[in-house]
Amino acid sequence: MQYKSTIHLAIAAVCLSIISGCASYQANPRLEKTENLYSMAQTTFTNNKRSDELFFVLTFSGGGTRAAAMSYGILEALNKIDIPQAEQKKSDNSDHSLLDEVDIISSVSGGSFTAAYYGLHGKKAFEDYKERFLYQKVQSALLWRVFNPFLWPKLLSPGYNRSIMAADYYDKILFDGKSMGDIYKTAGPAILMQATDIIDGYNFSFSPYFFQLICSSLNNFKVSQAVTASSSFPGAFSGISLTNYGGQCGYQSKPWIHEAVKKNDLLDVKYRFARRELNYTNSTEKQFIHLFDGGVSDNLGLRGPVSALAQLPERRIDPQEIGLSNTKRVVFIIVNAQINKSKDKKFLNVIPAPPSTGRSLGAAMATIMNNSTFDTLYIFQRYLEETLKRDISGERFSKIGYDVIHITFASIANEEEREFFENLPTSLQLPPETVDLVRKKAGELLYESESFQKLIADLGVKIPVN
Repeated sequence: MQYKSTIHLAIAAVCLSIISGCASYQANPRLEKTENLYSMAQTTFTNNKRSDELFFVLTFSGGGTRAAAMSYGILEALNKIDIPQAEQKKSDNSDHSLLDEVDIISSVSGGSFTAAYYGLHGKKAFEDYKERFLYQKVQSALLWRVFNPFLWPKLLSPGYNRSIMAADYYDKILFDGKSMGDIYKTAGPAILMQATDIIDGYNFSFSPYFFQLICSSLNNFKVSQAVTASSSFPGAFSGISLTNYGGQCGYQSKPWIHEAVKKNDLLDVKYRFARRELNYTNSTEKQFIHLFDGGVSDNLGLRGPVSALAQLPERRIDPQEIGLSNTKRVVFIIVNAQINKSKDKKFLNVIPAPPSTGRSLGAAMATIMNNSTFDTLYIFQRYLEETLKRDISGERFSKIGYDVIHITFASIANEEEREFFENLPTSLQLPPETVDLVRKKAGELLYESESFQKLIADLGVKIPVN
């Protein structure tokens, strides 16, 4: 009897692995008629508490709970810096911090948990996010669900997989059934969670622009599914799939899109944007979109905002239309929780034979992602310096100041301390005391950054003493 039970469990496990390994089809709401793409932007960027002169972007990288905690530590640090409001902006007597100036948070993978929760709850996230997510043993809970035989019938059912199971769990412990529409109804920053279109390699943002391309509505699309797609690392998870209704809601691509494709200049950044747009608006050929971890295409969460900036000249958007007509300074704080397995490197450097498959794959992924991160940062810096000021729209934009503040554990001077943080696992759980160390160190790194200190001095405010 025991032998037969073991055989049955083994067969069930094999079936589970085969079926749940397939991407699942998710019914995302259809958009019947195209909407004004800039209505959300105008509502967000004209928030009466934000400065008209400062455009503030945060990007949160991937890296499991470590990235989520690091991002949260940056939010905490920004919230501790009081900043005065112009008299005409004062709507009440509430405190105003530098965090209130943030216009956009772009995120991938682990960073998307923090971005989404802050997008839903604002500063109320400081009351319970640690207990609801950062201190939880999320990875253990997910593994328990995969290997719990009582849950196998659901996992084996058509259209259900490991990623949908994870989304259901995130919804239960963190997101309470909220939709992306709930995020965009708030007066907080625009939240741009990034995933990777695993078929074409595009970064896909859960934003009104991308959903308009595929003629789908974000209003009833669950936050938990967007976060799951953004953090579904291939192999460990099964991905989230969307139905593409592109071309069925009246959306019309601008002439420059067709011109860029016709020109066929493979080295022109506009060509890639144009190909992506026409790909998504053609639901006859691209019927479904299969999304995995955003870190596969960009582990910094930086490409989404950069793509939007790069398209501004071609789309000829009036800055006043999206509430940015008075912008004098653009600030990017890039929160980078990248891995650097220095302990593994020390071991691999002294072994005579090739490393095991597991170690080889781990080292390869770390190398690829770190190199990609450097390339993205370098290209972004050069783009700001050479292209954006020249292209966006004339003389006024050439006078805009830019701050790029890169926060990474690699900048820690003490070697032992640096190794500790860089070698933390990228799993979805860390001991609470480690979470607190990451939060604290993130804030310290921000305050110690020379670029950030210059920004603070120019704004005429001070970094907290403690």
